[in-house]
Amino acid sequence: MDTTVRSALKLEDLYLMQSPTINQQIQLQEHSVPVWPMQLRQYTQITMPDVIPHHDYNIEAMQTDWAQSQTHGDWEELDHPSGAIYHYNAKMETYAEINMTEFSDAQLQRLESWIKASRSKLNGRKWLLVVEPLRMRGIDIYTYYYVVPERRIIAWLEQVDGYILFQECMTARHWNHKRLELEAQYWKHIEYFPHGIDIPLQDIRTLRI
Repeated sequence: MDTTVRSALKLEDLYLMQSPTINQQIQLQEHSVPVWPMQLRQYTQITMPDVIPHHDYNIEAMQTDWAQSQTHGDWEELDHPSGAIYHYNAKMETYAEINMTEFSDAQLQRLESWIKASRSKLNGRKWLLVVEPLRMRGIDIYTYYYVVPERRIIAWLEQVDGYILFQECMTARHWNHKRLELEAQYWKHIEYFPHGIDIPLQDIRTLRI
C-alpha cells in the first residue's frame, strides 16, 4: 500500500477519536498551516444562487422578514454584507471558511477533532479561532489563525515566517513594528468576520483619532 494512503488511513482513525492522546494531538496538528486574514479565500468565493427552473422568485406583498440562518450541527451559517458566506460555532468559538453544503459528516467530524486538538495547546485561553479546511492529495489540511480581541492581535501555535506578511515594511525586525502589522490583520479579521464582535467605545474613539 502506498505510504501516503497508509498515512491517510491512520489520520482517518485519529479524526474519529473523541479524545485524542498527546501523540495523536501532535499528529493532528501536523496538518495545521498558519495563515493570516488576507490569505483567506473568502472574497474570491462569493456564493451565487443556482438557477432552478420553476423556482419561486416572487416577493410577497409587504414582506420584510429577516433572513433565516441555516445551521449545520453547531455551525451557524452567516451572510457577510459582501455576499460571502461563512460559519460560526459558538461552542467552539470558531469561524470556518467552508461551504457546509459540500461538507460530509465525516469531514465535519474531522474538522471538529482538529479544532479540539488545536485548542488543547492553548492552556485554557479563550481565543477565537479561524480555520479554512483544504484537501490536498487526499489529506485534510487546516489553514488557521487565532484572534485575541483583548489584545487586538492575531497569533498562531507555532513560529511563523512572516517574510511575506512584512515585506511591505522591510524594517519590521523589531517586535513593535511586527505588532503593528499583526494588529492591522486583527482589524482585517473584524472586517471579514464581524459576527459576535463587540468593539469597546474606547477603541472606537481611538480609531477615530
